[in-house]
Amino acid sequence: MINKHILLVSIFSFSLMGIIKAQDIPKEFVNPPREFSVMPFWFWNDTLKDEEIVRQIADFDAHGVYGFVIHPRIGLPDNMKWLSAEMIHAMDVAISEASRRKMYVVLYDEGMYPSGSSSGQVVAKNPEHTAHGFSKIDLKPGEEPTLTAGMKLVTTINRPDGNRVAIVEQPSSTDYNRAINICLEENYYKRLGNWCKDHGISLMGHPAGSMDIGTERYFQIPGQDLVWRYVEPGPKALEGQHSTMAKCASSAMLHLGFRRNANELYGAYGHNLTYDEMEWLANWCFVRGQNFLIPHAFYYSIRGPRFDERPPDVGPNASWWKDYKPFADACLRLSWLNTDSRQVCDLAILCEATWLPDKSAKICYQHQRDFNYLEVRQLWEDAKVDSKGVHIASMNYGAIIIDSLSYLPPKAIPLLKKLAGKGRLIIREDSKFASMFKGAMLYKTPDDLISAIDKTISPDLILTAPSENIRYRHVVKGSDHFYIIFNEDASDVTTKLKIPVIGNRQWLNQFTGEAINISEDENVHFKPHELKILRVNNYFKLPSI
Repeated sequence: MINKHILLVSIFSFSLMGIIKAQDIPKEFVNPPREFSVMPFWFWNDTLKDEEIVRQIADFDAHGVYGFVIHPRIGLPDNMKWLSAEMIHAMDVAISEASRRKMYVVLYDEGMYPSGSSSGQVVAKNPEHTAHGFSKIDLKPGEEPTLTAGMKLVTTINRPDGNRVAIVEQPSSTDYNRAINICLEENYYKRLGNWCKDHGISLMGHPAGSMDIGTERYFQIPGQDLVWRYVEPGPKALEGQHSTMAKCASSAMLHLGFRRNANELYGAYGHNLTYDEMEWLANWCFVRGQNFLIPHAFYYSIRGPRFDERPPDVGPNASWWKDYKPFADACLRLSWLNTDSRQVCDLAILCEATWLPDKSAKICYQHQRDFNYLEVRQLWEDAKVDSKGVHIASMNYGAIIIDSLSYLPPKAIPLLKKLAGKGRLIIREDSKFASMFKGAMLYKTPDDLISAIDKTISPDLILTAPSENIRYRHVVKGSDHFYIIFNEDASDVTTKLKIPVIGNRQWLNQFTGEAINISEDENVHFKPHELKILRVNNYFKLPSI
């Protein structure tokens, strides 16, 4: 575990002469509304006592945690059944105390997880509801099924025409996954989302996969699940399916017109999770546009084996708890900054319902070309496509990238041809779609891709001393421009920032709410894993968001 004083070391150093008075800083940055607090899973995992529930909520409040997710877990006593009178009483105690303190409560729809089993009560009542997954092989009369590696024969069924069908479990294909995803969307997520919408409830949580952007449309608060060390400092931050999850949720939020998007983070990262990793993972989410963090988890009890159930406790039982409030305040301010603001971004990477390309994304990240993922069906369902690009919700994309798609629906092709004809479509050279779109720019190397992007849209941030380690996000809130700039690497970076926005520049301290004026031409030094917020004000008055 990291020493408790590390938190203080990571805070910006501000010279006293340059500190700006609070009244000169956006007041909601200094003191954001409590709705932007981290909202940890609160593991209810032992005998629940009213006075202990009240005591722990007071402890959360004192450390800058102004909300929580009630999460029944393994360890509850036998008499504390899911939705029993005893559990409802405990929930009422927690909700009443939170209300008194002007805190927020998120209600979890299940005892343990995943959703749908009612803590095992559904199958206990009717075993026929046990979940199974099958596929079939058509057999001719007398033919026996040929099972390849990974297949398992479940049964055979005789058809009236004399043929038979073998029911098997087998590794899935792309087409199979696409079909299953359509069924999940229509028969599960859509029905849940519509019910919640009709009853004035915000459905939040996350789909099964890190790339499942298609099902995010049925959540009023799209989300993802950063668990099992899916992402860590190093290659996993930019490579593989899990590296796409934060942009998956934030892109869905933007394009579907939602206000918030969430991430359940730190689950099963292990007792060796450090404070630096905890802060790094939060910043990894923020710079990708996330604005609702659900730390996994704060433990009601760490008695006996509870200590090792999906560890670690990142709250009251962690070594850094005494100094937690500055971290909580930083998350509060960054969540506020990423909410009700307009992202400045002209680039989108085309994706499928269950596939988000990571290779082109990595190149864009490393060259400070911010982007969002655009699901292909949104081209005709939610967007307008014209000679200037793709317009969807509050976003206007002047360039679209096709990287590694497996399928293009027929409805997408004429729209992409229109973009290609105006020089707004960029396609990976070895893509099977490369020859379909006359006028599209092809790329083979990272330099080719960046050159193609820059021919279509102007860079929003240039580092005069280039670095592949810097990520950024540019948003407009009121008349102010904010750049969230994050050194994702464990090495120092010194550079100058060239941006197209004119105005007075300030560094805002996310931990303290203070600010310091800076000049346009001064060097900027980023410590390892340091996140900075640049504010540019006195520009011009923009329309209200």
